[in-house]
Amino acid sequence: MDSHPSSSGHLRATPELLSLATQFTGVAVWEYDYRTNTMDRSANHDTLYGLDWQEPWRIETFLAATHPEDRAGIAATIAAAVAPGGPDEYEYDFRIVDAAEQVRWLWVRGRVIERDAAGQGQRVRGTLIDVTERHRLESHLAHVNRLYATLSECNQAVIRSADEGELFARICAAAVRVGSQAAWVASAEPGGLRVVARAGKGLPEFLAERADLLAGGPGAGTDLPSQALATGRVALRQIGVTGLDPLATASLRQGWRSAVSLPLTRGGQVVAALTLYAVESGFFDESVGDLLDEMARDVSFALDRFASLRAHTRADQQRQLAESRWRALVDQQVVAVVTFAAGRIVDANERAASLLGFAAVGDLVATDPTSRAWLTEMAGAREVRRGTITGDGVPRPLRYVATPVDTGRRPEIVVVLGEVDPTA
Repeated sequence: MDSHPSSSGHLRATPELLSLATQFTGVAVWEYDYRTNTMDRSANHDTLYGLDWQEPWRIETFLAATHPEDRAGIAATIAAAVAPGGPDEYEYDFRIVDAAEQVRWLWVRGRVIERDAAGQGQRVRGTLIDVTERHRLESHLAHVNRLYATLSECNQAVIRSADEGELFARICAAAVRVGSQAAWVASAEPGGLRVVARAGKGLPEFLAERADLLAGGPGAGTDLPSQALATGRVALRQIGVTGLDPLATASLRQGWRSAVSLPLTRGGQVVAALTLYAVESGFFDESVGDLLDEMARDVSFALDRFASLRAHTRADQQRQLAESRWRALVDQQVVAVVTFAAGRIVDANERAASLLGFAAVGDLVATDPTSRAWLTEMAGAREVRRGTITGDGVPRPLRYVATPVDTGRRPEIVVVLGEVDPTA
């Protein structure tokens, strides 16, 4: 094949190249000649770079269109391929910045088709494809996986934490470890927000600047934690995309380009907000809304569990205190008490035995409740019952209150006895 480009700069349609150009939609084909530093290419080639037709297309044209961060690596790959003894084929993905300043990804495959006597490549032929969508999907999948990892770590924190303070600290640390650049939890207080946990480089400086900005009034910009606490909904922001207010500028100084605040609830009330930052723009967006909602629900479930445990602990403490005080009254004979269970007397104190006319507690406990009308009446109480006892073996008139209780082990009826005041 003649190695010189056509006058039009369009690649000549040999059967092989025509097949390549028509086999895949959006595929461009090209052939570069090192001796003349010119390239023949298909008519759609320059369009993939976001450019109008360039005449001529030289190596300098290619490098100028390539993202600056990718130029050195590409040059090394090509140089290795065309060097004597180098591989005849190569391929790579690289970035371009189009006229709209949008970053796009292209994939190129080249083949050295002619070398000189020393083995140096002279002509290279290849294909070019826009793979921006593939990279977008790969990037989306990668960041969804990072969010799943964050969700998994949060669930582990829920399981392992003993209280809210430990939970918040674990969640912030886990978020930074597996996906986010920084994380903090703020609780709603009468005077504003209070930071209860945080993790991540640059966060102390940002929080100090945030506090100064918000003290200056509403012009500071959109404060995501305040928004999440006020609305009870996930608050998202792509930082620097919708304007640079002071809060956004403070975030960009830390390198953060995407942020989200998750409302955390206890008993159905929003009590805190978990805020996460990422360096990638769009890392937190509507496409991962379900994951973010699930994360908020899981943490809120833990807060409800901690609240329930605290309530149970308080109830147990109060019950134990009441029982200890009651037992002290019973043991000190301050009150006369008889306890029934399953229709039998199971406990009593000496004062009760004395008031009811028994010589000892054992005699009272051994008594069949059906042998005395008043014992039968007490043992059969289904609700709080008040009454008096006169005669039937009782030395003096007594008043009593019979109260059914559930101790958690068995239902019992506790009877408190007292003498009737003759002056009443």
